[in-house]
Amino acid sequence: GGLCYRPDAHRMPFTFTTAKGVSPEDVLRLDAAWADVSFSNGKGGTSGVSIFQHPDNPGYPFPGWIFRHYGFLGASWPHEQTHKLAPNESFLLKYRMYVHKGGAADAKVAEKFASFSQK
Repeated sequence: GGLCYRPDAHRMPFTFTTAKGVSPEDVLRLDAAWADVSFSNGKGGTSGVSIFQHPDNPGYPFPGWIFRHYGFLGASWPHEQTHKLAPNESFLLKYRMYVHKGGAADAKVAEKFASFSQK
């Protein structure tokens, strides 16, 4: 389970930012509450997409982030772990996708996440 976003590869280079800062390398595992990918909007500016994990998600902040600089941002659960559901067992994953103009700092991604996580 989880949520992923694939930006158009023609918008490279991509900048991946998390609650822990900018990630210049590809990532397969990172425990951060949110992650953002920003890129050229094709009109001389920057746009981006953030994915927020909700604090109610199992194992929050779950370390299932995947960033690929060819164009992939993903929040994965249970990621590298297994989760065996018992009969009649369920779980709920909550995410929010925030589409914005500007980079992560300009778009106040951290503030938007703080508002989302308090709901």
